[in-house]
Amino acid sequence: ALLDHIRLPNVTSLALDFDQDEYRALVARLAEPVAGTSKSLLAGVEALKLSGLPCAHTPTLVAAAKALQNLKQLSINFNHVDYQWLDLLVAPAAMDVGYSGGTACFPRLEALSVTGLDGAVVRELVEKRRAIGRPLKEVYLDREEQLGPEEQTWLRDNVEVFERFEGSDDEDVDEVLEARRGGRKRY
Repeated sequence: ALLDHIRLPNVTSLALDFDQDEYRALVARLAEPVAGTSKSLLAGVEALKLSGLPCAHTPTLVAAAKALQNLKQLSINFNHVDYQWLDLLVAPAAMDVGYSGGTACFPRLEALSVTGLDGAVVRELVEKRRAIGRPLKEVYLDREEQLGPEEQTWLRDNVEVFERFEGSDDEDVDEVLEARRGGRKRY
């Protein structure tokens, strides 16, 4: 309801961090044209940070991706965001929702920061983006994620910038990581 009463025509950077519930209505509203215009709030966003956004409704996510045509930087935490965002990054046509926006969502995407995906998946993502003619220039991967020496070397050789970063101290992330390790805590 708040979005109906505010006008933010020049938003270029947006960070979303929601817990629990389902935010389909919010994502749908962000993707719809703002009253009095033909553009959505997402149309001008160049930098998007998704720390948490529970929404698994494929048509709504595709609508949001279509609206994000100017996106250049994406920071995404797959511990708290649906894995369908991965499909949007590499193969939206395979999502079986009649995607007709070309071969890739986010055609201007240059930089990707990832938490919640291991290095092999990130390498595959980079390879697929390159194969569809939408290569990434910069990739940042959370230090907590697994990354073998082969993937690390490949990423360093195939993007202009590849760096690891220290992720959040988010308790939910710690619980997810602990579950991945079979209940073993690393100290």
